[in-house]
Amino acid sequence: MTFAEKLKHARLHLGITQVEAAAVCQVSPRAYWNWEAGKSTLEVTIEGALDRLHARLPRQSSLNTKPRKPSKK
Repeated sequence: MTFAEKLKHARLHLGITQVEAAAVCQVSPRAYWNWEAGKSTLEVTIEGALDRLHARLPRQSSLNTKPRKPSKK
């Protein structure tokens, strides 16, 4: 699984948007979009981005479970 695939999988598991994931990773939405599109990984380490997303997951949760659907606001 590529970095882009791992990143998207983690974000979908959390049920958050790319904009929300960008805020968690402390980057612009455009930079985050580029990561998921596989266009750039230069602004942060792979481990750093995934660690920030995984820090949002409940401890008992596993990335092998079905992604939550985003809530409609």
